[in-house]
Amino acid sequence: MLSETVLYSFHDIPPELQQFLFRARKGVGDCLGTTAGFSGRIFRFHAGTGTEACVKVPLATPATADEAATRFLRELRLQRTMYYHQFVHWPFDFDLIHDAPIAWFRFWDSDLAALIEDESFTFEGRLGMLAYLAAALDHCHMKGLVAHQDLKPENVFVQDLRRVASGLPDASIWRIPKLADFGSVNLASECGEFGGTNAYMAPEQWRRTPLGRHTSVWSLGLIAYELLTFGHHPVGQPTRPWRNRASGVFNRWQKKKMWLKWLDGGCRPQGTVGDADLDELIRRCLDPEPAVRPLIAGFSAEILAALRRRSPTDFEQANFRIFHAQDVSRSNHDWPYLDYRFNSVVAAVAERFSDPSVLDRYLISEEETAALA
Repeated sequence: MLSETVLYSFHDIPPELQQFLFRARKGVGDCLGTTAGFSGRIFRFHAGTGTEACVKVPLATPATADEAATRFLRELRLQRTMYYHQFVHWPFDFDLIHDAPIAWFRFWDSDLAALIEDESFTFEGRLGMLAYLAAALDHCHMKGLVAHQDLKPENVFVQDLRRVASGLPDASIWRIPKLADFGSVNLASECGEFGGTNAYMAPEQWRRTPLGRHTSVWSLGLIAYELLTFGHHPVGQPTRPWRNRASGVFNRWQKKKMWLKWLDGGCRPQGTVGDADLDELIRRCLDPEPAVRPLIAGFSAEILAALRRRSPTDFEQANFRIFHAQDVSRSNHDWPYLDYRFNSVVAAVAERFSDPSVLDRYLISEEETAALA
């Protein structure tokens, strides 16, 4: 008599065996490292010809395996809706290993947090980055984004086009963003969860009032200040000690008291980026009252104007890059195969956890595939 089959959770498998299973599924090389965030763990793999791939798997703690799986399906479904833009991060394949849905992504050259203090990342390049990021957010809002809710440099990957193209004109704007991590997207409007990362939360997140495009403008203003000061938060302190979890600083920044005090004081930047027009733009972006903030298009126009004053060549290249990305985003994209792959994972999750409601919530119909193309 055969004994009852025991189903092991992928989340209980040792990391070394998890890596082996990933390599077996995709034929990638050695694992180059792992990182973990709020909603998932990332495994990086060598993919040949100087490129890297990564796989994201949802965290099952403190959630149960089925909660983690369905939460991750929601994230991927939202990311699908916002496909395709050259400044937005997106997966190229999906799979299910035991009880864990996974998504495969291209691993880019760095994230924005790693570049903040890099002196080779010029002021002009940073202005271009901000204009690109505004274009990414504008695209996502048109595709259904209400608010990202966790927009910070760690969630903006960066591709350096100079690594993949030769003969580019001499300019400073070849680093482009890949807006990433959709795990917190629209949580406030969907289920009343307004949280994010304390240092990057807008006043309306703290106040639990409606979020929207104005929240993206707040995030753009805050990231602009940090980028253009090469590593200072508008609260008046450097961000590196917090990122490095320095004793005292990290604990203080994780508490609400510091940020509520800053909010009560009007959220005024405590320093300057060295340009009066940009200082005024950032001040308006960080106004506690959403109605006072500029539109995303207005932010982009003023950033590009500042870039043009500093370098007409960089401005022309950045402006072309933005228009090109917009044109590509409007063209037809062949997603049926990936939608099929995603639907296969949805069906497998529904069967694995005996929950047919997963099908109703996350399956992508043929009509939707055609509409989103």
